Amino acid sequence: MYVMSTDSFVQLITSLIYLAIILGMISTLLNILRK
Repeated sequence: MYVMSTDSFVQLITSLIYLAIILGMISTLLNILRK
């Protein structure tokens, strides 16, 4: 098990959060367009 530095771990979490937000926005837009 690799020990990651705190900076890279925080960067990974931030990237995942941004990705989740973008995917949520896209799915919301698709739902609006489908109606």
